[in-house]
Amino acid sequence: LKCSFDRFSPAGILTLAPSFESLGFLAKQPAILARLLRGLGMAGREMRFSEILIPIESEMRELSAAVQNALQRVATQLKARQLSEPLGFLRARQLRKVLIASEVIKQIEAHKIDPESLPSEGLALVELAKKLSPKEVGAATAERQSLAERVCGIVGEDRAILYPAFSGAVPLWSDILSGKLIRAGQLGTFLALSNLVGLPSLAYPVSGTRSPIPPSLQLMGPKNSELSLLQTAASFSH
Repeated sequence: LKCSFDRFSPAGILTLAPSFESLGFLAKQPAILARLLRGLGMAGREMRFSEILIPIESEMRELSAAVQNALQRVATQLKARQLSEPLGFLRARQLRKVLIASEVIKQIEAHKIDPESLPSEGLALVELAKKLSPKEVGAATAERQSLAERVCGIVGEDRAILYPAFSGAVPLWSDILSGKLIRAGQLGTFLALSNLVGLPSLAYPVSGTRSPIPPSLQLMGPKNSELSLLQTAASFSH
């Protein structure tokens, strides 16, 4: 579960990309996360989404059969409706990379961090930031704001968007932490959008499959709708 931006205070944490950092939680079941949020007094709005929406993207044509079947089955059960225009997952990923790079290099300079102490993907961001012009960063910032306004307008007050977390098999956690997938460009196509626009999202494995590692879908909702995302996913989580 990735919470809404500014849902929790980052006080006491050194953030390298301040406008992207948001607190998240890992658990085996949505119910565990729901109890945690209630215990923290951060339950937010409890509601039933009026509509579940599915984006149309060129990247959706590249999904594995297992992910396609899981998405279709859950969409049918939730009576989801397809959007009439793409959200722009790939563009969100590109914007996120540019803007995080521009923020990382500022934080490194402000806190006098040795770039050599960063992992390889951090060093790559520093090198990218050195090549960026103020005009490029300004254009990316404006495009991010425009995209955020459009996505927030789509979800409104009580709608959610359903889409894959990964196009194929869920990667091993060790490969994610090592940065191997980031370096290979195999992580982030569907994960960047909610982070870019600051809305909460929940990635969860879907039950009812024969695979030992079930496919993972993602729900994104309005600001502070974390509990509603958990309640919606509870019926389909593995």
